Amino acid sequence: MTIEVKHKLPVTVDTVQVTLPFYYKCGKYAPHYCCMQPDGNLIEVYSQGGYWHIQVTPHDDEDEIIDRLEREFCDPVYTPIDESIFQHKFSESHREVFYMVNPNLRPKL
Repeated sequence: MTIEVKHKLPVTVDTVQVTLPFYYKCGKYAPHYCCMQPDGNLIEVYSQGGYWHIQVTPHDDEDEIIDRLEREFCDPVYTPIDESIFQHKFSESHREVFYMVNPNLRPKL
């Protein structure tokens, strides 16, 4: 039996000027709201399994930042977002983490 399989090669289609801080959304299984900061720290905010996560990943130099953003651009759900969207998700996650640590301070509805 002989089958035909397509061999796909990665190809650069365009270049983009990115000014840091840069805000975007990605994540195949759960939306990640991200901010790549000028100092190379990537802040990711996401909810998984009903729990919020705030993750900071340091990048040492410009090449690491470029490599990370190039990978993120390939994410099928990658979308640039406004700073206010990121700030809203960051605040929301921070509040939920605070209430998980301090459940007695959560307002009663």
